Amino acid sequence: MLVATLSSTDRILLDYDVPYETFKEKYLPIIIKRANELLGNLFLDYGITKSASGNTHMVIRLRREVTQFEALIIAVLLGSDFKRECFNWLRLFAFGNSDSLFAQMTSVIAAISSSVPHVYSS
Repeated sequence: MLVATLSSTDRILLDYDVPYETFKEKYLPIIIKRANELLGNLFLDYGITKSASGNTHMVIRLRREVTQFEALIIAVLLGSDFKRECFNWLRLFAFGNSDSLFAQMTSVIAAISSSVPHVYSS
């Protein structure tokens, strides 16, 4: 059964498996142009950073919030890493939000530990 999401965000998180310097030189102008075409006035600004692997992470800030479903579709349309967005899709419909699985499990563990008495065994 799919879980509907009511969560929203004012940011689009993008992951590109392209070395940071190459991305800045060759791809950034194209992505910015596409973002402006796709989002119009909704596009506020952006930032890029070098990932731990040397590739590129990008954040696009929006003038208003969109649903996480819309954010995921925008990320796919802007060419974010396909596998990452597939996992985000699964998290969105399994947990009702596309936060990382670690964040999801942390909240689940916290909820369980606060409502279930601790049982210790030796």
